[in-house]
Amino acid sequence: NSVVLIAIGLIALLSYINWRSIKGSSNFNIICTFAELSGLIIIIGIALLNGHMVDLTYMPNGLEGVFKGAALVFFAYLGFEGLVKLAEETKEPQKILPLALVLSIVITSIVYVAVAVSAVSVLDWQALAASKAPLAEVASKVLGNNAFILLSMIALLSTANTVLLGLITSSRGLYGLATEFKKISLFSYVGSKGTPTYAILAVGIIAIIFLFIENISIVAELTNFTVFMTFIMVNLSVIVLRFKEPNAERPFKVPLSIAGIPLLPIFGVLSVLFLIANLESYIIYGGILFSILLVPAYYLFRNK
Repeated sequence: NSVVLIAIGLIALLSYINWRSIKGSSNFNIICTFAELSGLIIIIGIALLNGHMVDLTYMPNGLEGVFKGAALVFFAYLGFEGLVKLAEETKEPQKILPLALVLSIVITSIVYVAVAVSAVSVLDWQALAASKAPLAEVASKVLGNNAFILLSMIALLSTANTVLLGLITSSRGLYGLATEFKKISLFSYVGSKGTPTYAILAVGIIAIIFLFIENISIVAELTNFTVFMTFIMVNLSVIVLRFKEPNAERPFKVPLSIAGIPLLPIFGVLSVLFLIANLESYIIYGGILFSILLVPAYYLFRNK
């Protein structure tokens, strides 16, 4: 249908921007980010001027509903980990990346909480849940239909920005794998633009394939599961390396340790396992099966 065709066109356009240069992609990202932030500030401003006090402890579906919602909307927090994939294209990454990660998570969390509280103080949660464009509905209730159109346009820019970030980080991830695995070395090819041409092309094609899964919640939960597994492996790696290579040079060392055991990675593993437990059962089983299938794939493609 027309929606899928438009989405295919968007992925093709953003893949082209990704291929042209990382600088151009970054400039597009900055423009979209400012547009997104302006839209969120509008929502917060509307709530400050026209909102009402609400019971923020009210849970219509209990704690189970809160945890399941947290597991699903974790999708909104994806992207921070992708910063590390741009290390080779960053000046002084050992200094810049840790600071960028911490600041981006803190700032985004504050904005997200402010927007969530603002939204429920203008519209009740039932109306927000039933709407296909909840934040636009919040704006239109106070400022009229023009605000709905404006917020919808900002939401489209936000979507495009998210897609571009996904294409950038995924293609760099594939490029990194290709530099380690000779059997897929094709994807490590860097073209005249200084970007991984074939990796960008492959990621774009895979993204288009996912368009044909009509239920967006399935895509979101599948994405969350794979990212959760990645986070588990990353946190376990920190723990293992702390004992296996205690004297290794560490430009950034994870704080808070007891008897040499880093506490934050342990908390990270446990919290991620908790979020996985709140995903739909078919997502968990399917994700575990997919992860198991990746083991023989690793041995098939690894260098000998």
